[in-house]
Amino acid sequence: MNTVYHTTRLVQMAKNGCEEVGDLMQTINDISALLINIIRAGLGFRVIYCCIRLMSADEEQGTYKRRIRNSLIAVAINELVWVIKDLVISYFLTLFQLGTRLFF
Repeated sequence: MNTVYHTTRLVQMAKNGCEEVGDLMQTINDISALLINIIRAGLGFRVIYCCIRLMSADEEQGTYKRRIRNSLIAVAINELVWVIKDLVISYFLTLFQLGTRLFF
């Protein structure tokens, strides 16, 4: 039911000249940019915190090095996820635009 509603809504948007789809895509891109920046900042602060703790804790150096490594891995995975999201959205948006030209 929900999928049918969204599909019908997209078709209505296509008939209206795709302005609403453009607004929706802009909103999605704004939210994505906000999330990317929040995640980058959080992981950056975590690495800085672990570096500071690494200087003062002699017994737990292995733990903080592992946390720094895991944070850097999380940054790499985060960047890959957003690249894949952009590729998928651009692919399906192109298909949607081609489909609206064929049927309307």
